[in-house]
Amino acid sequence: MIPKVYNQERVLEILNVMKRSSARVVVVFAVEGELALLLKDYMEQNITGIQWIASEAWVTASLFSGREFYPFLGGTIGYALQQGQQQHPGLLPAAPLCRAGALLEQHSAYLNTSNPSNSFNAYKAVYAIAHSLQNLISCKPGKGPFHNSSCADVSNIQPWQVIT
Repeated sequence: MIPKVYNQERVLEILNVMKRSSARVVVVFAVEGELALLLKDYMEQNITGIQWIASEAWVTASLFSGREFYPFLGGTIGYALQQGQQQHPGLLPAAPLCRAGALLEQHSAYLNTSNPSNSFNAYKAVYAIAHSLQNLISCKPGKGPFHNSSCADVSNIQPWQVIT
């Protein structure tokens, strides 16, 4: 978890996990202030090859729109939570409900389970993106969703391919 107050030791630990992991997709629920210093260290270490999935709180931030961020954040997929009809709490994944007390201490709209529709909408967004990425990765040549039934180049999946 990204520390609320910058802690270089913790940030470097997070970055080392990102570098060593075979996972190439990182989902970040954060506001720009929480992410800014982590991204600074991320860029200084020249970590690349990560597909970012971003909450609206930072994907729309002008702070990250400069050219220096493009090699690291270009292609980021962002989503927004919409206020809407309350979801049935039984549809939520069990873990957030079990840890509601601890999560409420984080002061994040995405982790605040007092409004289950926010958590459920975030869950649905991440699930949809993960499902789409899995479909792209497991695509069979000649049976793909693109022109001439082609598949995406799994080493270079583009954001528009994920939402197609």
